[in-house]
Amino acid sequence: MSCINSTYCVNTGVYSYDGEYNFAGTYNSEDYFTGGSYFIYYFTGVTSENKWCLSDSLGGPCYQFGALLAGTSCPDLDESFFSIGSCPITTTTTTSPCDVFNFEAIFDCLIPTTTTTSTTVPATTTTTTTIFNPCLSGDVKFDVVESTTTTTTTIPTTTTTTTINRPCNFDGTAQFNIFDQYMTCGNSKLFRDCLTGLNFYTSDLVLAPYGLPPVQDYVYKAEVNGVSTCVTFLGLVDNISGVDEISLINEIGPEVDGACLDCIPDPQPTTTTTSTSTTTTTTTQPCVEYVYRLQNISPIPQHYSYVTCDGPKEGVIPASDSIVTICSTVPPTPLVPNAISVSGVAGICI
Repeated sequence: MSCINSTYCVNTGVYSYDGEYNFAGTYNSEDYFTGGSYFIYYFTGVTSENKWCLSDSLGGPCYQFGALLAGTSCPDLDESFFSIGSCPITTTTTTSPCDVFNFEAIFDCLIPTTTTTSTTVPATTTTTTTIFNPCLSGDVKFDVVESTTTTTTTIPTTTTTTTINRPCNFDGTAQFNIFDQYMTCGNSKLFRDCLTGLNFYTSDLVLAPYGLPPVQDYVYKAEVNGVSTCVTFLGLVDNISGVDEISLINEIGPEVDGACLDCIPDPQPTTTTTSTSTTTTTTTQPCVEYVYRLQNISPIPQHYSYVTCDGPKEGVIPASDSIVTICSTVPPTPLVPNAISVSGVAGICI
């Protein structure tokens, strides 16, 4: 289904992907929009978490995303920074203060408000014509005009005049406080442990190693409540208040690409105390074996090598489609490349 809108505006005021996005074609059977080097497209996740996504490439990681399983034909990003139509154009005009200086308004400010009531009394106006004497000066040219006397009677009127007193005098210093702290939202960030499958929630600010928010469905080596582990960022939830302490150490990659298998948490140190004439504390690193699944994809038996806590070992998988499960500290290595399919199983060998 095509979207009825062809232009959108992204305006966070912070990130480089701000700008105008226009219809550019279809991707994943839906319209997509482009604005410079960024795209808004319909993302289809491996766990059916379909959503509209803002990314630096088609199919790339989501910097911003809409509602999960939305199924809308048009993008539905956050309305606080996302709107339909072209972005507004800001025009700055500089005007000299001398061009708009109002002297009359300034003088009016100095005059207090006064109300004057005046009554006009009927008056009689008499016009008298005085004859000019040309003999008072010599060599003067003049005309004598006949004049009449006119009497005018005026009806009494009452006029009320109100003067507005404008308190325009200001004196002092104005101080503006700039808000420059991160805002803590009411929702929580959801992370899932790669090995145990446990969920962790936090309402604190969590940033990826490169200073931007974590990318959904990406795996990170992290420290959760003081313990080194590997987690996948699943998104935001608004019905749980997070209390876990989460710090992201390294970004491994998308979970769909098997990043959980490439993430190895730091082993937790163990302390052994030996009582002799003196007390000696020794810290050792425990050996951890992970579960791996191997499938022979060739028509003949295949050899492979792996490493356990007891040392290096070798194994053989029978003919095609045979499957074995082993415990190894590192991913197994087929003797013939691409003859064996190796996949990790979320778990630790006991």
